[in-house]
Amino acid sequence: MIRKLFVVVYLIGAVFLFACDKQAYPDPSTLFEYSDECPNICWNSIHPGTTTANDAVEILKKSRYIDRQSVIWYKPPNKWVSETISASWYTLDSKIWDCDVELAIENDVVQSIWFENLTPLTVDYVVTLIGAPEEISIVTIEPPDSDDYLLYYLYFSDPKVMVEARNRGGSLGPQKTDVVRSFVLNFGENNLTQAEKKMYGIRQSWLGYGHLSEYLPVP
Repeated sequence: MIRKLFVVVYLIGAVFLFACDKQAYPDPSTLFEYSDECPNICWNSIHPGTTTANDAVEILKKSRYIDRQSVIWYKPPNKWVSETISASWYTLDSKIWDCDVELAIENDVVQSIWFENLTPLTVDYVVTLIGAPEEISIVTIEPPDSDDYLLYYLYFSDPKVMVEARNRGGSLGPQKTDVVRSFVLNFGENNLTQAEKKMYGIRQSWLGYGHLSEYLPVP
């Protein structure tokens, strides 16, 4: 009887610990908030434009979703180099995939947040969260059946957001299920390198999903 009771208690404890572990790593989309309190979109309670650098570091080091050892506050020796806070964010409960996060700091305040390798977020999630983009810039990588046939940026003006996405092996144009590669909150032109501006410099009005012939007219 005692052995059976022990087994039952053990199983209950195991289920509880498993549930707690699952709660610790929710769908990554739940850490974004777009509301009156977060007009530039909050991530993990960090709001670009108002959250101080000190508060951001404290939040990151206390977060169960962040590899705390990865949090680095880089304070440059001169004004010609950007001040940043970087960290690795586990977006899956298995911890086999992490997203690189970089917070741009200006005057001791987080000005923008850049996410790289934001699996498993899709373009549809971003559009559902904040609405349709105003503009798109797009480039093709040959051949058409390659994994990265379409690479493109989507630009949103309110809130200021930029999304870099890729269309895997398709030739129909942007799709809802396209994977988000980069996601920038409180986006500004200074977030792009000169090479990126050159590659994605031609912007067009957003026509919706598909429309490949309009985005890339055949000469």
